[in-house]
Order: sequence, then structure tokens, then C-alpha cells
Amino acid sequence: MNKANFIPLSKDNSFLIINAERSSSPKIWNIRSILNLFELACSPFMSMRIFENRYFQSRSIVLKELKNINFDLADIKVSMSHSKRCFIALISKKSMNIEIDHEPASRILSKALEKKIDQIKKPDSLSRIEFISIVETFVKTRNQKWQSFLINLEIKKIFHLEDTYTTNLGDETIYSKFYSYNEHKICISTDKLEILK
Repeated sequence: MNKANFIPLSKDNSFLIINAERSSSPKIWNIRSILNLFELACSPFMSMRIFENRYFQSRSIVLKELKNINFDLADIKVSMSHSKRCFIALISKKSMNIEIDHEPASRILSKALEKKIDQIKKPDSLSRIEFISIVETFVKTRNQKWQSFLINLEIKKIFHLEDTYTTNLGDETIYSKFYSYNEHKICISTDKLEILK
């Protein structure tokens, strides 16, 4: 497994971002991987998804990096986004409503998906890839399938803040900011605008 990089995107240190690349080889069960599994099972990363290779690897890398910096694991929430072998993890306090997604800037979309996105009302400054990213964070924030809120989606650009948007999802307002990193677009969405300033 490859070493992770910390990306300094939080100006107030309210969250951490870790970027890494996982191995493409299949999971081989040995003493070390079994110990990693038990360690994950006793951590905030416990979920049924740790039995899937990519989730097992990515969560193991993040846990190792957090332990290396003596990070307090008692009150954390982790939002993760995978793109092939790359992944990004956002670590915050459990009480924070914040999610992350990342997409390759060069991702090629099908004509059908492009057409579907183009039919949705959104600011011209929001690219199709950014739209996909923003919707992915909403899926995580609301724990719903994207079709359930796409009809009522109202996205607006916040002009005094660079690459930042506000979205009304019924009675909830979510703020999203985009960053570029290693040929990827990163989207962070939260209900607290001050975190993104």
C-alpha cells in the first residue's frame, strides 16, 4: 500500500484531507491482513464494506496515517471517495455535516449522461464533472439516491467566493466548494459556509 499525502485545504483545521493510491492487487489473507482487519473492526472505520478489497485497503491506509500523527480517533467521521486506484478521505468530527467527492478532470462522460446533465438547471460555471461531484456529496449528506432530490435541485454560484456554490434541497441549504488537485476535481459539501471560506 502506498503512503498517503495530507492535502491542506482546511483554513481553520476543522477537517483533514488524505489522498492516496491503493494497490491494484487482490487482497491476500495473511497474518498482517487479519491483524489489519481486527484493527479496522475496532475503529471508526468499521462497516461491512471493509470486506471489499478497495474499502479494506483505503481504510487501512487512512487508519495507519492517522495513527502515525497520533490523531484522536474517538470522535471522528470519515467521508471517502474512490476513483479507480486513487482515493480521498475527509476526516472531521462526528457532529459535522461534511462530505467529499473527487473525479478525474479528464473523465469522459457518455453522451446519454451529458444530455441528462444538460437538461438540469444549473449555473453555466458548473461543469458536468463538477455537477456529478456535487450530486455525489449530496447522496452522502442525505443518505438517499440521487434521483430522489434531482427534481428539486437548485444550485447557485456564490459570486464573492471562488468555485463555491449553494444548493437548496427542500428546506436544507448545502454549500459546496471545488478544488483542483493532481488532475482531479475535489468537491467538499457542508451545511456550514464558514468552513469553506
